[in-house]
Amino acid sequence: MLRILMVGAAIVAAMIFAQREHWLARAGLVGNCRTITAPLGDTAQWWSCRQGVLTGFPVLTRHDCDEHGIVLGRELWRCATPLESAPGGVF
Repeated sequence: MLRILMVGAAIVAAMIFAQREHWLARAGLVGNCRTITAPLGDTAQWWSCRQGVLTGFPVLTRHDCDEHGIVLGRELWRCATPLESAPGGVF
C-alpha cells in the first residue's frame, strides 16, 4: 500500500513540475501562444499561436479575441482587451 502511495505522489509531483516547466508545450504536444508586435496604429494585443499535436490551436474567442488567419503555420489573434496570461496548454 505504501508503494502505491509513493508512486502516486511521484506521478503527481512529475505532472506539477512538467506544467511549471512547460514541457508539453515545448515538446509540441499542446498548443501555445506568444505576444507579437501589433501592426502600426493598432493598440490591441496580438497573439501568435502554435498548434499542438494533442490539442490543436488554442482558441481565444472566449477571451473576446478575433482570429486573423494562419501565417507560416501560426494562427494570429487580435485581442481588444489585453490578456492576463499566455493562452494554451492543458492545465
